[in-house]
Amino acid sequence: AIERRWQDELQATIVGAIPMEGYSNVSEVKSHIDSVDFDLCLLAAGTNALILSTYIANARGNVAFDIGFGMTSFYTNEVFFDPWLVKFVGLDRLMKM
Repeated sequence: AIERRWQDELQATIVGAIPMEGYSNVSEVKSHIDSVDFDLCLLAAGTNALILSTYIANARGNVAFDIGFGMTSFYTNEVFFDPWLVKFVGLDRLMKM
């Protein structure tokens, strides 16, 4: 769905999407990552994105960005605000960052 939405504007091909259940399947996700040829990886895997982005950079030499809930915004074209951020940081301060 993201590729259909953004392919013309970004001139990019999405070569895969890997579901992430949690830390228990990090090894499985790494194996899947190793089976795909890519230039850029966008991650939305919670704290596991730290593990995966480091792995992608060090073992693969590729670029990885943890965009978290930004992945939802890519799909819906609406800015997703994590309720925690809105409550503790504030929407006004968040938008100035």
